Amino acid sequence: MQIAQVVHAVLAMLFIAVIIAHIYIGTLGMEGAFEAMATGEVDLNWAKEHHDLWLEQQLSKESPAFRSGQSAAAAE
Repeated sequence: MQIAQVVHAVLAMLFIAVIIAHIYIGTLGMEGAFEAMATGEVDLNWAKEHHDLWLEQQLSKESPAFRSGQSAAAAE
């Protein structure tokens, strides 16, 4: 029983540390993340850096000339 309590306490501390780190990265640790959560919109450069496949899909919906092999400037 004592071993189970120690294991439980160690795992609880690890989970708490991970939760605090996740909150930090999601708010202050990554520029633009907090604003993205508040507004639902992200900067084009942020989207290119973090979610390039999603950005490509969104741009192809907006512009039929945009294809995976072309750059956004070539589509305009």
